[in-house]
Amino acid sequence: MGGGTSRDTRLTMRAARVILVAFAVLAVASTGAVGEGPLASSTIDRVHIVVRSEGNELIARRRAAVLYGSLEQATREVADPKRAMAAAIRVMRKFPAEMVEYLFGVTREGVLIVGEQTRRFDFRERRYVFVRGEMARAYPALDPTEPWKWLVDISVSRETSVHFEVRAERNAWPLETVDISPIRLP
Repeated sequence: MGGGTSRDTRLTMRAARVILVAFAVLAVASTGAVGEGPLASSTIDRVHIVVRSEGNELIARRRAAVLYGSLEQATREVADPKRAMAAAIRVMRKFPAEMVEYLFGVTREGVLIVGEQTRRFDFRERRYVFVRGEMARAYPALDPTEPWKWLVDISVSRETSVHFEVRAERNAWPLETVDISPIRLP
């Protein structure tokens, strides 16, 4: 019986080691230390928020222009390839090589409207070429009685999204700018 106990102890110790190794592998994989592509990184300064993930880069302005005052104006201007605008948030994608710009507007009712302009890189012309412009999203203010605030989620890569709080200094229309702060960075 003493020999069986020793054998049982060795098997239990071996099983415990296997379980510990499995947990260690899962822990490392869940933190992103193992996997395809590089880890996400982020930096914040007084002017920009920058997030890099899997070769893609997101750049958000901490203070962004409000370009539109109505859904009709935003829909018309975002679709116009000749209109270069100051993007609140820009995502540069590695593959396909494209630039996606998010443009903000705020309606009289306090709805944040987000236009999206997409440009693909034309390797023959060696420049970004307009592909489409469309309304991407609309967010009602979280509390219409306080200075307007919205929560916005932008994808940097398949594995990485950035959550922003977008705030108005006041809830009086028209707005000229909004402030953008990260809620959660990778």
